[in-house]
Order: sequence, then structure tokens, then C-alpha cells
Amino acid sequence: MASVVALARRLFSPTAGLAALVGISFVVGLWLFFPLTSLQQRLEQEILHQTGIAVQCSSLQHYGLLGLECPSLNVPLPQMRLEITKLAVSPSWQDLVRGRMAIAFKGHCLEGQLNGRLFRTGQIEIDVRNLQLDIAIPQWPQLHLDMRLDAANFNGVLMPRFSLDGLEARFGHVELDGLAELGIPLDSIACRDLDIRLGQENERLEIRCHSNQSAFPLTGEGYLVRLSDRLRSRVKLSLRVGPFSNEASEVEQFLKLFKTADDEGHYRVLVGGTLERLKLL
Repeated sequence: MASVVALARRLFSPTAGLAALVGISFVVGLWLFFPLTSLQQRLEQEILHQTGIAVQCSSLQHYGLLGLECPSLNVPLPQMRLEITKLAVSPSWQDLVRGRMAIAFKGHCLEGQLNGRLFRTGQIEIDVRNLQLDIAIPQWPQLHLDMRLDAANFNGVLMPRFSLDGLEARFGHVELDGLAELGIPLDSIACRDLDIRLGQENERLEIRCHSNQSAFPLTGEGYLVRLSDRLRSRVKLSLRVGPFSNEASEVEQFLKLFKTADDEGHYRVLVGGTLERLKLL
């Protein structure tokens, strides 16, 4: 008990209070008067070094208590450009009071929201909600994937080397459009309530997907082997589709052109190749 009292006296002594005041004043002064343009350039260089992605941030602004806000962050990705607006970064006070160093961030993108935390250890957590995605398929420019991402949770390591611990995503709607332009007797293929899970082992990304929709249930598993050139990363995915209901009879007729169902009405579809050039096996 005496040791606790002695510690409290040291923490709350005039000397300790003066030291804390000086430290806080230094941090606040640095936050207020440090050139934001230099900090912005440093952040862009660090992101490029850690991820290989050359992001562009509009002029940084002060945000809240010791926070910063980027009105617009442009992130170039394969086949699309992602813009994150009102990206705010600040200390994660809930972690600091527990003795953990972390920063919290939040923003808006693709008509949805994202929130996350980056820890001093390099661990990162991201939670996204209600994103609208429209992705072109490289080798077939006529095709587009129109997707509504209801929710996703990402855990991984950002520094010193990016890696994925796990990702769980729930898509309320996924639709492949433009099939008719390739001469396929079908305008589009749609899937509802699709769950996807990803996990990483070295450079191999394990994939699991599942949908219990009534039109045609779908399950699948496979992997993606990541290369430095992301579009050349190798893919192998095995899907089991069916049995089909009457409302999805057009999709089944299309599958019958190159696949045969088993006795229970399931079709086995194998997808391989690279992200740049996917193909049915």
C-alpha cells in the first residue's frame, strides 16, 4: 500500500506535472505548426514504400484533438481507381488509456463507410460497410462485376511487410453483366448473399465462398498465389453450383453448354489462370 501511495505522489508531484505540461505543449505545438505539406509528402512516400501503391492526398487539414484529415485520397488499384473522402486520422484514445499505441481512422468511399485502427506493432484492422463496386474484367472489357458489399472485416499486418491474417466479407448482391455482348444467350448472372473468407499462408491466399440463395446455391474453395505483379498472380478456384430453381433456369442452360450436372443437380466449375487472364478449366 505504501508503495502505491509513493508512486501516486511521484506521478502527481509538481515536477511530474510540469514535465507532463511541457510534453503536451510540445506535441500540441508540433501538431499546430509542423508543415502539413511536408508531412503529406512523407506519408505518401511511406505508403508507397510499404504497399507499392502510389496514393495521392489532397491538402491535409487539422482534425479534432491531435488529428489530421485528408479531404480526398486517390488510390490507384487494378481496373479501378478508389477515392476515399474525408479520411480522418487521430490517436485511438480507447487504446491509449489501455496502454496500447494506436491510431484510428475513418472515411467514406464507394458510397459506403470505412473505420479502422493501426497499431504501433504494425497490425491493422479495417471494417467497411455498404460499398458499391463496379469492376471491369481485363481480358473481357464487355463484362462488368456489379457488387454490393454489405460488410467486411480485415485483419492483417501493414508494416514492416504487408500480410493478411483474415478477411470476411458479405456481399448482398453480385451480378456479372455484359454476357450477351460475347454471344452468350444470357444477359447477366446474379448471386445474392455471398459470403467470402480469405486467409494467408506465406504468399498463398486461401479462398472460401458460400451462398445459400434459393435460385442456385454456391460453394467454393481455392487459392491465389500472389506475385509482385498483382495482375499475374495465379488463381485456382473450384466451385460447386446448384441445384437450380426455375427462376435460374437460364443460368443452368448456359452451364449445360460446357458442363454436366451430377445426380444431385450440382455443376462443378473450375476457374484458373491469372487475375489478368482468368479462364474456365
